[in-house]
Amino acid sequence: MRRSQVRGIPWLRGVQDRTPQTDRVLRRVTFAPVETGGVPGLACTPDEGPATRTLLYLHGGGYVIGSAAVSREFMAHVAVGLGARVVTPDYRLAPEHPFPAAQQDGIAVYRALLAEGVEPARLAVGGDSAGGGLTLA
Repeated sequence: MRRSQVRGIPWLRGVQDRTPQTDRVLRRVTFAPVETGGVPGLACTPDEGPATRTLLYLHGGGYVIGSAAVSREFMAHVAVGLGARVVTPDYRLAPEHPFPAAQQDGIAVYRALLAEGVEPARLAVGGDSAGGGLTLA
């Protein structure tokens, strides 16, 4: 590989953040920036009907890329489909923040949601790729 083709992690993060999100379901939800347990992120709630459940969704990206903003379409589909509030933290990414930073952030958000009064029976945790690993941790 030629040197000019190696762009690095900042470039990869920027490309992912610029991916257009055009799904119509985005018009049926409200997004709000949140800080839960000291971790910034996004909350997504359906515009119709109460959100009777909460999903803590941990995004993928190999612990190196990914963000709540990139997960907006998925969050919207879950919020509308399940009538749930979806909270996606922007957990700290490597290599700037090595293990166990992402895991600590996920646990902090989970505990904060419980402290806010979310009933454990109404709280689910899920994720994809690296977020799936955090879910199991």
